[in-house]
Amino acid sequence: MTLTDLSVASVILPAVVGLLCFQRLTTSLKVLFLLVVLGCAVEYAIEYGVPSIDISGVSLFIYIIYTLVEFLLVSLFYYLLAKESWFQKVIFWGGIAYICFFFGMLTSSADILSNFGYLAAVESVFLVLWVVLYFRQIILYQIDMNLKVSPTFWISTGFLLYFLGTFFLFAIFGLLVKNQELAAKVYEYIHSILHITLNLLICIGFYFSTRN
Repeated sequence: MTLTDLSVASVILPAVVGLLCFQRLTTSLKVLFLLVVLGCAVEYAIEYGVPSIDISGVSLFIYIIYTLVEFLLVSLFYYLLAKESWFQKVIFWGGIAYICFFFGMLTSSADILSNFGYLAAVESVFLVLWVVLYFRQIILYQIDMNLKVSPTFWISTGFLLYFLGTFFLFAIFGLLVKNQELAAKVYEYIHSILHITLNLLICIGFYFSTRN
């Protein structure tokens, strides 16, 4: 089993844990569970259902659409967690800005593969900002929160690690892809480790939802 296979398999874990804990999940965590289920469907559709011989074909198009859905659902997750109106406004207008950027890139003359790298990199910047603002909120308003059993703390830590890492990956993806072999190795190694880590931390978050 390759690292990529392990990464794909890891998406099942948060889906199963989330399903077992579904009755105890808050509204924000149910939004995240929806993202997990969609991510699981996309991963397995790409891996086993869609021929991915050409990275610029159907599989890449699916990933591009999923990037937008992922951004919207993670943004909604933090919008529901936000305690301050200005935080919600930042997420709302940031979301509008990203949607405009997303469709602007899709209609540009640049090749779709380069666009995917830019879309994912900008998505990472926005979502890292949401996580940082959420951690700020924890510090200011929930000082006594027991972070060891806080579902959103574990999940946000996973998002921070994942999107910081993937920012580096996707920011240079357009350069790396000129060397297909190098691009494949870098993508598999970095993204798979980050993806597995994120899925494990989401599992922990879902588990601790039953403790609160």
